[in-house]
Amino acid sequence: KGILFIHGFSASPAEARLVAAIAGEEGYAFYAPVLTGFGVDNFDLLESVSERDWLRESVAAYDVLIQFCERVVVIGHSMGGALAMLTALRRDPAQLIVTAPYLIEGKKHKLLRKLLTGYLSASFIKSCGFYIRKVSKRKYPAEEEAPRFTFDQIPLNAVVSLWRLLDLLNWSEFKGRNMLALFGEKDNTSPASEIIQLLTGHGVKLSSQVFPESGHNILEDHDRFEIKETIRSYLRSGN
Repeated sequence: KGILFIHGFSASPAEARLVAAIAGEEGYAFYAPVLTGFGVDNFDLLESVSERDWLRESVAAYDVLIQFCERVVVIGHSMGGALAMLTALRRDPAQLIVTAPYLIEGKKHKLLRKLLTGYLSASFIKSCGFYIRKVSKRKYPAEEEAPRFTFDQIPLNAVVSLWRLLDLLNWSEFKGRNMLALFGEKDNTSPASEIIQLLTGHGVKLSSQVFPESGHNILEDHDRFEIKETIRSYLRSGN
């Protein structure tokens, strides 16, 4: 049995430490690929990457892991949650878990997403090389601080690719699918109530939990040990 972990936007597999620990303790093989453009110290690939590059890599990672395992669980965080769901449609994993899944754009970004996700706009953005700053004010537990390979600014092309990834989600295809979704109550990126309503409204058989002391990076935040046990319990349940 194996666990495929798909990391989030502007991050790297380093955010999978908690999930990797579960895999080791429960006897799972573990694989967390680096998505194109992330985990390196330059922006060259992010200036030309597309959402289909990330999806192709996620599905290919599943295909690698299933060669060694009879059953594979797919876990995705943030943007990786959307990729995990899209991978599940194409490969039907044993279980599907998403943490703080990025499935809807923020209210302030709705108009911007419409303006920038057209093909002509995307081509213009790639040619101009615009950048945006990514700022996080959230403080994480100091007692276990470890280096996180993240960017504080991002090519706008990568943000547009993230939004276009959401366009690949055909909600009718998720009807009747079992899924565990975990959220932080202080998360302003992936609002729990809206996403839970979205998923259940499209017939997803959803198990969900909201953790009161966590923001978006719930796998590294104050409730991480409770989240670890929630994931462990779900894996053992076989749902």
